[in-house]
Amino acid sequence: MKVIIQSTIILFTLIGVVYSAQDTDGTRFITSFLYKNAPDPHNFELSLYFLPTTNTAANVTYTYWSLKLSKIITKSTNADFQKLNKIIFPYEDIISEGHYGDGQPKNTTDPRIFITSSSPIKVIAKLINLNTKQGDTYLVPSISFAAKKYLFKLPEPVVGREQIIHILTLQDQNANVQIISTGPQGHNLVNQTVAISGSIGSDQIILPITTISVGPSIYVSSDKPIIVIGAVVCANLNAFNNGIPSSNNTCDYAAYFPQKIGTWDCISNLTSPVQRVTIGDNVANVIVSPADSICGQTIPVSINSNLNPINGLSQTLTSKLVSRYQMVHSYISEFAILSQNAYISMALVGTPKATNNGTLNGIYISYVPDTTQFYNGETQFISFNSNDKLEVYLENLSINDTLTLDNVKMVQGLANPRIINSFNKIYTVVEFYILNPGFHTFSSTTNYIAYVISKADNNTNAGYGYITGFDTTKIQYTSDINNNTSPTTTPISTTTKSTTSVSVQITLVAIIPDSDGTEFITSFLYKEAKNTSAISLTLYFIPSVQNPSNITIRYYSLLKNQTVISTVTPNYGTLNSKQFLYNDVISEGHLSLGVAVNVTDPRIFISSKTPIKVIAKLYNMENSQGDMYIVPPITFAGTTYLIKLPPAVLGKYQLFHILALENQNVNVQLATVNDLMNHTASQNFTIDGRVGFPQKLISSIFSGKRKSFYIKSSGPILITAAVTGADLNAFMINSTTLNINNYDYAAFMPQPIGLWNGKTMLTTKDRRVTVGEHTVALDVSPSDVIGFNILPIVTYTNINSIKGSPVSIPTQQVTEYKIDNDKVTEFATRSSHAVAVWIRYGSPGATLNQTLHGMYLHYIPESTQFINGVTQFIALNVGDYFEVYVENYNNNAIMTLNGQNIVFNNQIARQLDFFNKTYTVFKLSIPQQGINTFNSSLNYIGYVISKVNSNSNTAYGYLTGFNKSKIQTYWAANGTTPATHSPMGGSTISTTPLPKGSSSTTPLPKKSSSTVGGSSIETTTKSASKIGIYSISITFIYIFVSLIIFI
Repeated sequence: MKVIIQSTIILFTLIGVVYSAQDTDGTRFITSFLYKNAPDPHNFELSLYFLPTTNTAANVTYTYWSLKLSKIITKSTNADFQKLNKIIFPYEDIISEGHYGDGQPKNTTDPRIFITSSSPIKVIAKLINLNTKQGDTYLVPSISFAAKKYLFKLPEPVVGREQIIHILTLQDQNANVQIISTGPQGHNLVNQTVAISGSIGSDQIILPITTISVGPSIYVSSDKPIIVIGAVVCANLNAFNNGIPSSNNTCDYAAYFPQKIGTWDCISNLTSPVQRVTIGDNVANVIVSPADSICGQTIPVSINSNLNPINGLSQTLTSKLVSRYQMVHSYISEFAILSQNAYISMALVGTPKATNNGTLNGIYISYVPDTTQFYNGETQFISFNSNDKLEVYLENLSINDTLTLDNVKMVQGLANPRIINSFNKIYTVVEFYILNPGFHTFSSTTNYIAYVISKADNNTNAGYGYITGFDTTKIQYTSDINNNTSPTTTPISTTTKSTTSVSVQITLVAIIPDSDGTEFITSFLYKEAKNTSAISLTLYFIPSVQNPSNITIRYYSLLKNQTVISTVTPNYGTLNSKQFLYNDVISEGHLSLGVAVNVTDPRIFISSKTPIKVIAKLYNMENSQGDMYIVPPITFAGTTYLIKLPPAVLGKYQLFHILALENQNVNVQLATVNDLMNHTASQNFTIDGRVGFPQKLISSIFSGKRKSFYIKSSGPILITAAVTGADLNAFMINSTTLNINNYDYAAFMPQPIGLWNGKTMLTTKDRRVTVGEHTVALDVSPSDVIGFNILPIVTYTNINSIKGSPVSIPTQQVTEYKIDNDKVTEFATRSSHAVAVWIRYGSPGATLNQTLHGMYLHYIPESTQFINGVTQFIALNVGDYFEVYVENYNNNAIMTLNGQNIVFNNQIARQLDFFNKTYTVFKLSIPQQGINTFNSSLNYIGYVISKVNSNSNTAYGYLTGFNKSKIQTYWAANGTTPATHSPMGGSTISTTPLPKGSSSTTPLPKKSSSTVGGSSIETTTKSASKIGIYSISITFIYIFVSLIIFI
């Protein structure tokens, strides 16, 4: 409930309250201010506020090392009761610059400010840029909260800005500190032990981290109590935005004091469970820091939300690695976590007005206390704007309790409280709007904690927020070896998305893959249908939660010349669908010259308040040709795509839709590289994002000719791609059988590529795997490379599964690998520098020796995009297949299909040899048409593949779901610029002389198509960027090897 404070309301009663000091109040404090590369230090105000907790003035002494004077400065001030008592520090006197942002621990001139008081006080710190209003306010806990172990992660900054961490010793206490910085996928960026002196004026430790994405998990362990402070100079206000930016003000400053984690020996339990809780109104992200497990086991926890408030979702957290939980505000309104065994910590990334569909109105970070840290009595706090908010969490609130704000009784606070459903509805949230800035007090007779949250400022997008105080935890460990309290792992049907992942970005509830969502855009592609009434166009909607909301569908009707809106009321666990008329959504009459032309808006907009999975199907009822494909939500929209489609038979088409997001105009560059004609063409155009406005269609009719389509946009776009008659004889090597039914329809929605600057490495390598049984060919689309036109990767097969074969593939051009199914049963790639996107040309019982039994297309995710828990999918026939790739399979894993346990045996499963045998593939016969459900406690990715249909040679296949990539980048110490050299492995390379003006360092193949499993490969190279032309003849047994550098 929200209450506006007005002194004229007669229900308020003036009362007296006795202050009850929180443990964060005290007489001794250490703090610092963090910033980096201030554009004008004189525009910054750095201040401390001293709030005495007793009705007497406190004499406060503060000491610090002056950078200007190069000596220790000591000053004193009298802090009056219920006054602001503000002290301002010059930026250049206490913040030192010049630290390189490589994430390595560095000495920094002593930034500590030592504060001592004659009586207990509360200390609040504030840093603000007076021009931009960016800044934050944070509570400074007393030194009694100094600890030996910390684990935390800071919010994502905008590109080029910094995360900053201070590691500070207590006065005259030297400490040996271990610092482990771990990237989001387990790559150790730092593992270093440093000695820090406690003497005033002695260097302390700073970690400046310049990152282009989510930063690392920071683990700090010390032999003496220390203090840690973290800040983000320019936190990205669009980091949690699933829509388009809604403001030009895209960053804000945020800072806080992380709090300790526990240590667990896998034997001890806690005297009472750790319980932490928050609502979602002002929360963008929750950061959970597990205890340090010294026995190697993961930390079991239980996650609750308003969707599952009673039976929490069991998960395990990996020691030294932070897990992040994003609040999806369309259906998540509260979050709670419980740990029975180990002391975990939690923080929130807050904002004045939380949303997933726009730029945030500022950002702040706050520690979230466990429930034994609640206190009662009075707390003091400061607000800085009219109508800032006080958010109060109360324990066991009753009608007999008294709440006061500024000594005025809040009767309305008890009238209609908001009860949190988790933890037996013990906790209640009441929100008060504060009319006037300045000093305030709040009091409660029941235990509580409170946060001050600034109002939303749409002009500056600068916000602040902080916790007003908390007590020392009352939770302790108790050893119970005889009863063996070490937890046993009980298989459950739903687990965390990635228990092996380092930094898990989880969309609540955790069983929901990122490819499920609430906002979608898709389209249908076809051309020159002989009988349009025979073409069935269907969208299927599979709810992700048991109580789904209605689904709204909008599209521009060709028949009515207007936008049509319809609603589907879905049911969980059943097929929910919407049919479309061919002539209502597919327009005809466009030229097929392989260039982008205007097409009447083909977009279908799908909206749901609760998450759903969307699957599209186009089916020709006369010849059974068609395909199904997953429709990812608009959060997967990208700016750069690189696509090649299978060759079409004579008279059939390769088709693309280039689709803007709603109300977002984009400028698009299209470049095509025709492998046969050795020709590059380019085109620039603009797409209007408004509903009903033309989008772009590419239609190509040139039979057998293959083009790479490179599409780059100024903003996020979506692509739908299809071949109306994919040639089922195009990939044959030894033609033994031809079939008159020699083509099939295939469609999918491609995924974007990335960008490599030549200076970074991936925190975890891009690894993709498949088997050859249903694979005709694989298209590999490299990321863009700044300044170069090759991307080094490594390929693996069952023939060279350990070392692999290094290759350099050309950028802005798709490299295709035909799979020789007689020799190659497994295929994989690994990229260390940038993502290399895969598309599979699939077919039931694939072979290069005869006409294929149909064809389908789908994206193949990299390993961090694997999901776990439950996925639902649609099968069109009994006996179709579910091909599932499982990560780190073991005998204790729980896997079920429609509730039936799946156990490894050689008839349905095999372990893949590469990547230390991490992956196991299962081929499961689907027992029923319609909805099916697969569940796994391990990470996996799954594909539905139709069985062989020899009569019609038609097939369908699609990816059932995937997560957003968790791969991040880090700056390599010496850069990773490509430089060619001879490949390893004893292969023979001969090069022809280079033409004048050509370059020997950046080759681009003209024909980047290779047969995997053949005895030799010849590749002709041409630079699409006109850097140079030369040819290379490569002979190598069983596998492609090309130019390569450091991988």
